[in-house]
Amino acid sequence: MTTRLRLLSACVLVAAIPSAWANGGGAASMPEIRAPREQTPQEQAKVLYNQGVHDVKKADKYQTSSAQQTNADKKARALHEAQEYYSSALARFQQAVQSDPRSHEAWNYVGYTNRKLGNYDAALTAYQQALTLKPGYPDALEYRGEAFLGLNRVAVGYVVV
Repeated sequence: MTTRLRLLSACVLVAAIPSAWANGGGAASMPEIRAPREQTPQEQAKVLYNQGVHDVKKADKYQTSSAQQTNADKKARALHEAQEYYSSALARFQQAVQSDPRSHEAWNYVGYTNRKLGNYDAALTAYQQALTLKPGYPDALEYRGEAFLGLNRVAVGYVVV
């Protein structure tokens, strides 16, 4: 009788092993591997835009630091870092508008970074694109005004209606 009981117990254990493995029991189970989902152009643009904004914030901090420096070497270093971050941000924003040409925010930042790098005509073109996509966009209007100032293209007089 003991032999039969042992044989029956062994059969039950052997039968239970596959279900234990299927439920994650036993040895460590392998995680399911899935191929990454392709991002839409709009998702790609958003990621690039956010990376660009991150670079702009760093660039703005370096530019502020440069303006506050009294040591010429530190001033030059901070200004150089600002220019590097503006250049990096510009590349990201340009990629963003290639992925999603309807992003008025990205076009505005293409203008902003170009202006900060001294490329005023390119900045004006980008601001115009942002304003075409979203007429009256306040940031683009303000920064476009700053680009006109940088080019010394200021109207002497104006008519109030």
